[in-house]
Amino acid sequence: MRSLKDLDALALTLAHACAALLDPALPDNVLRDHVFARVPRATLAEALGTLSTLVRPPDDVFYTELQTRYRRVRLFLPTLLHQVHFEAAPAGAAVVAALEYLKRREAPARAQDVAPSAVVTTAWRRYVYGANDAVDHRAYTFCVLDQLREALRRRDVFVTPRWRYADPRRNLLAGAEWEAARPIMCRTLGYSPRPAPILAA
Repeated sequence: MRSLKDLDALALTLAHACAALLDPALPDNVLRDHVFARVPRATLAEALGTLSTLVRPPDDVFYTELQTRYRRVRLFLPTLLHQVHFEAAPAGAAVVAALEYLKRREAPARAQDVAPSAVVTTAWRRYVYGANDAVDHRAYTFCVLDQLREALRRRDVFVTPRWRYADPRRNLLAGAEWEAARPIMCRTLGYSPRPAPILAA
C-alpha cells in the first residue's frame, strides 16, 4: 500500500514514453528522439530502475505473503512438535528428520546441529538458503510444514496412535502369514506367484 503512489507515478512516466511508440505518424528514424523529448533519458532510466525494486515477480508473491503469517505459525508449531508423534515410511524420512530438528530448536537449551537439507526441494531452495548458504529458519519452517502436508497426503508420514493418518503398512501381511496367503492373492489378482516374469515384461 505504501508503494502505490510511487507505482502510479512510474506508470504515468512510462505511459508518456510508450504513447510515442504507438503513434503511427512518427517514423522510426525520429522515434527515439521524440520519446526522449517527452521523457528525458535519465528520467526513464531512473523510472525503470525504481520499478524493478517495487514490482515483485509473479512467483515470489506467494512466499512474500506467507512470511507475514509466521506469527500465526508460532501459535501452534511448538504444541504440534511436542504433542504429535510423527513416524515415516522411507519416502517420508527426510520430513520427520526435519521435524525433529525443529523440535530440538524449540528446547530451552537450543541445539546447534545443522538443519537437514534433504527436505528442501528445488522450489524452496532459493528461500531457505541465503548468502553463504546460511539457513533462513523462517523459510525452513515453512518448507518443512509444506512438505509435511504433502507427506501426510501421500501417507509417507503417519501419526501414532491415530486411525486416519496411521501407518498404511500396519495391516499388511508379512513373514509366514504373507507366504501362506500369497498363492491365493496372486491367483485372485491373476498374477504369477513368481515376480521375475512380470518384472521382466
